[in-house]
Amino acid sequence: MNATAMYTEQMLDASWLSDALGAQVTATSLRAKPGTSLTASFTSSGAEGQDASGWVRLMWPAGAGKAEKHRRKAAKLGLSVQQSELPDGFTLQWGGVKTDPKLMMHLVSFEGLNDGEILRYNPLRRLVIRNGYRVSRIVTSADPHSTDLYRFVGLHVPVPEVLDADTGTGMDVLRFVGTRDLSSGLSTTQATSVGALFAGLHASVSSLPN
Repeated sequence: MNATAMYTEQMLDASWLSDALGAQVTATSLRAKPGTSLTASFTSSGAEGQDASGWVRLMWPAGAGKAEKHRRKAAKLGLSVQQSELPDGFTLQWGGVKTDPKLMMHLVSFEGLNDGEILRYNPLRRLVIRNGYRVSRIVTSADPHSTDLYRFVGLHVPVPEVLDADTGTGMDVLRFVGTRDLSSGLSTTQATSVGALFAGLHASVSSLPN
């Protein structure tokens, strides 16, 4: 078994990952760059029974310097990133969402992280978090065309309202709508409505501006 396959199996094993991180954790996603790194999000139960989210990545020997650089950068901000050495020069590194290697510099200035509800978290790529009626999407770098594209979509299907950008990150904020995630418990009527919305969205592609 090669290293990618072996460590993928281990990181998806809650017992192995919990032993490695020294806490009861479960991987909730995993992304592989064969021969380079494995990155996963995880949840853990805190002392008061509250779930906490975080990231963990396994770096191949060539990435050891990169891992150490991030640990030092986080320390200068007063944040803690943990790491341990595995056999054959592999490095396991992990931390809370705020110390995400690609999002950290945005999140240190994002005031809504501590008391927000995490809706989606894709380590090293994006965090979607809700604070009341405001839904913020924190990404590694803002796409200058994303707002224009979003407004175009809004001409063809109903979309959440765009609110004032976050003062800390400068990134777009949308209004939270609905009462639950339709990925579960979807009725036939709701499924039909969702299908009609997607059909309308697909049909709008022909009128995209050049």
